Amino acid sequence: MIGISGKFLFQILIVLLSAVFLSQNVGAAQIYYIFSIDSISSNPAIIYPGDDVTFSVDIKNEGQFVQDAVASISLSDGFEPDVTEVSLGAISTESTETAVFKFKVLPETYAGTYKVTVTVDYKAAGVDAVYRDTVTIVVSDYYKLDIADIFLNTETPHIGDTLELTAYVQNLGSETARKTTVSFTEIGSNIFADFILLSATEMHLGNLQPNETKTATFIIKPGKNLEPGVYTFDFNAACLGCPETIEKASFEIYGKPNLIISGVDFSIEGRDEKKLIQGDTFSLSIQLDNIGEEDAKATEVYISTDEQITGPKKAYVGSIDKDDSGAAIFDLVALPSVPAGANVVGIEISYINELGERESVTQEYELYINYAPPPSLIVPLILFIIALAVLYFFVKMVFRQLAMQKA
Repeated sequence: MIGISGKFLFQILIVLLSAVFLSQNVGAAQIYYIFSIDSISSNPAIIYPGDDVTFSVDIKNEGQFVQDAVASISLSDGFEPDVTEVSLGAISTESTETAVFKFKVLPETYAGTYKVTVTVDYKAAGVDAVYRDTVTIVVSDYYKLDIADIFLNTETPHIGDTLELTAYVQNLGSETARKTTVSFTEIGSNIFADFILLSATEMHLGNLQPNETKTATFIIKPGKNLEPGVYTFDFNAACLGCPETIEKASFEIYGKPNLIISGVDFSIEGRDEKKLIQGDTFSLSIQLDNIGEEDAKATEVYISTDEQITGPKKAYVGSIDKDDSGAAIFDLVALPSVPAGANVVGIEISYINELGERESVTQEYELYINYAPPPSLIVPLILFIIALAVLYFFVKMVFRQLAMQKA
């Protein structure tokens, strides 16, 4: 009886141990295979080198209720992690949670397919467990040209200057930019009206490797008929397979005031003749013409003369528009002591130019002064005769009075 009972008990023990072993294996299997990756997505949908990527993974719980779930990803070289671990908390049976990760694809990363390991750490029935799976990220070929800068060879371009416009073109893509070209046009005029082209309007740069920069320089000259103002140009960079890259650049092109003395004249007070002599009071008129493309503002005229020519030496003319004229008038006196002959008058024209700066030009003019004629004897002689006549009548009157008193 004891033996049979012992054998029976042994068999029961074996069955119980097997059941426990199987139940643990089944539980472990359920814990290990409890999750699946339902779907993945990215923003942007097409990933290129240099992109900042938001990567979403939908994780489905196909088994029992779990707690403290934490999802994470492991990135390969070529990716810079940002958010790589996300807490999902408790996940019910047949529920789906989305883990959102963030990372950057480095600009030097080659196009291709990259494997990413997704890991979920969690607790099921009080047991710590781990789920792992692998997904793929596709980095696409990236063709992109960038016009990094546009440079003009002068800060103050003027009509008549030779201008060099340089565009710096960089390959921001992950692949070689083949047969790269750069062209430029004037917005509003494809024929560059009033500009003189001194170079081609399209430059061939050949192939650009990733991150390589090359320059294209275009040379133009604003013609004399160009109106001062702001002009805008389009710069277009292109290569095989590249999307079009257009940058605009605007430059203000200036003209210049150009004041010239078109005439100097004088008028003498009291007489119409054009012969200036010592002792004369006269007006000196200086005629100015602006033959430039810009207005000359706050125009002033200064003169310098011999000290014996007195009077104001500064005249304010004001603004002289382009293709217009103005005059500076000086009321002067040539003292009797002024040297006769050619007297040099220095003329300085000062004005504010197109850049808001005061500018001046100088010129000289010869003012010829003649000797004053010698004093005439006629007037003193007449005065002397008149004096004698007055004296004669006075004396005659006196003698007459004396004669009348004697009588």
